[in-house]
Amino acid sequence: MGTVIINGTRYDVRVSAGCYVVTQLNGHARLYTVGKDKTCSCGGSAERQCRHIKAVARYLQEGGERAPSKVMRQSSASRVIPETCPICGGAITVKGITWRCEEDVVHYWMWRGQKVRKFLTQPHPAKVGAFYEQTPEERKAFLAATRLRGSYTGRG
Repeated sequence: MGTVIINGTRYDVRVSAGCYVVTQLNGHARLYTVGKDKTCSCGGSAERQCRHIKAVARYLQEGGERAPSKVMRQSSASRVIPETCPICGGAITVKGITWRCEEDVVHYWMWRGQKVRKFLTQPHPAKVGAFYEQTPEERKAFLAATRLRGSYTGRG
């Protein structure tokens, strides 16, 4: 880890797989992730560099360690980035830990929704509570009632 001071603000830069973790220390600590592609979790980019990207640049100029290439962990299915869009099979653009379908930007969220739906509808040891103690019929009725409430717009 290295410390960089820019305009009186202290930044601690830590190397991680495929990125840098920047802790901004000015009164209270804030954490930001800067990718090797010069994108920041605050919205900064190579074209519009934020102070966190500049802190990483200074850290590297001062001889800081470079981040190793990103390692994909197959154990975490939600973090695996597919080769092509799982919805349409089209090309994707990887941005940080997410991806974007070049055909339709909504496909990423459809894919994530499928993963959440799968988690919620399949048994899992981490699932405890009244919802999971219901019979399949009770659960189906509960979900149907929830869908009806979800369609309410709040306008009268």
